[in-house]
Amino acid sequence: MLSRLVVVFALVATGCYSPTFKNDIACDPAGACPPGTTCATDGKCHAQGGHGVDIIDASTGLDIDAPIAIDAAPVGCTANADCQTPPDLCSIAGTCDGSRHVCVFPPKDCSASNDDCHLGTCEAATGTCIKAAAHGGQACGTMIPCGSFGACGEIDPTNECASHGKVARTCTSQTCQAGSCVATTYTDKQDCSVPTENHACGSRVPTGCTDCNYGLICNETAPPQPCTSCPTSVCMNDTCVVSSTSCTQACPNINTDGTSCKPCDVGFTEWLCSNGTCSQPVSCGNQ
Repeated sequence: MLSRLVVVFALVATGCYSPTFKNDIACDPAGACPPGTTCATDGKCHAQGGHGVDIIDASTGLDIDAPIAIDAAPVGCTANADCQTPPDLCSIAGTCDGSRHVCVFPPKDCSASNDDCHLGTCEAATGTCIKAAAHGGQACGTMIPCGSFGACGEIDPTNECASHGKVARTCTSQTCQAGSCVATTYTDKQDCSVPTENHACGSRVPTGCTDCNYGLICNETAPPQPCTSCPTSVCMNDTCVVSSTSCTQACPNINTDGTSCKPCDVGFTEWLCSNGTCSQPVSCGNQ
């Protein structure tokens, strides 16, 4: 037994131990994969670089569109000391997985480059952290309050009893689009109503009324005259309900001042209306 252990140690120490992994290995529940592979959208571990499957950030579930790390062969190990040289520029010194004798190299932390519309990711060619566009369609930036609602509008203009409409206000949303926080203005509407119940509606002009009778020529007032139809239409449930009864209509006052009420007589005097009576004599004709 001791001799076998010595042989295994010798193989590892001389670099002969180089494990390989079968194709289509599944990601573990946390999204982890063997070194040199990455958990992709199909739930399988793929070699990093050129596999044509979107890389998904395990913590956010979002695509990372930045260049991915170059392919790197697994590094065999027996102790952490064997894992101090990362296989690529986007990994850091790792630890030895004693159960598999394979180095586990953590990725370089680029979280300082994260913001509302980007995820920090490592550029394989240079090992530098870059901002990769992410969170497409998600909210970003500082929330902008909506404006105030205006007056109730969009009410049927053909129906004077209509009470239902819409009240509107202008709002602005900000979403991530290709790495930029883009503001979009839209209109927010809600139902509203205006009071119309029991309001007067329709024509309210009396019809079938007799003519006003002022009597004497100087009279300026006349008694109300009877009418056959006097509408009293009101709004009920958004409809103009018409009702009508007989009634009387007041006659308007008139001004008769200066109207001749007694013709010129033999005394060459003519009488004119004044304040509703025939009481203003004036000279007339030849004297």
